[in-house]
Amino acid sequence: MEPLKHLLETRSAGHLLDIGTGTGKFIPTLLNAFRNDYARITGIDTDIRAIEQANQQYSDDGNIHFLVMDVESLQFGEHTFDTVCISNTLHHLPTLTNALTEAVRVLKPDGLMLINEMFQDHQTEAQQNHVLYHHLEADIDSALGILHRHNYKKQEILDLIETLNVTIIDTIEYVEPKSDLKNEQEMTIVAHACDNHVARTIHLPNHEHFKRRGEEFKARLRAYGILRATQLVVICTKH
Repeated sequence: MEPLKHLLETRSAGHLLDIGTGTGKFIPTLLNAFRNDYARITGIDTDIRAIEQANQQYSDDGNIHFLVMDVESLQFGEHTFDTVCISNTLHHLPTLTNALTEAVRVLKPDGLMLINEMFQDHQTEAQQNHVLYHHLEADIDSALGILHRHNYKKQEILDLIETLNVTIIDTIEYVEPKSDLKNEQEMTIVAHACDNHVARTIHLPNHEHFKRRGEEFKARLRAYGILRATQLVVICTKH
């Protein structure tokens, strides 16, 4: 993510908290963007298996570690972190206001908050396929009792951040560079993943509804291909 690197390459990450880290997939992007030094990186998530995988993956670096923790009840004192990052996690949080208030609480004064979230509006047809795939997955999760929202609109994300005790210092819209929107191997993988999600609803009364949506999505996939939705990166500093 070169635009992010351009903004952060002269800055140290210091002690960094990665909220909703999953298996730590966003950490290489962070390490590449910030100046090549950091005091410590702590990743948190409620997914126990993902945290176990992340700890194994980064076991060679003693300054990177992962904890099972709920963002709405962070077990850190005020002003603990120099940098707080939240990447593609907002649509998984039970209570956004509580979660983000906690994130700001543990950030040091003048510390940096980085929010990266893909949004649903103003997308190309190929990007809209990524949004529709995600919304189908989210609706299936929700039908099965798993918290998973649709992607937010761009302005909804900005409006939410405006309610926090932070100042927005820059925003970036990032589109994945990709020339072949109809790569056969990738489209086969996505179509198979769609079928797997629909199969999870086999015992639900609205299985036929999800099956129909899956077929409609795969038809769109064949027509337009797929490209990751635009991500909004918002860089803030704490008041």
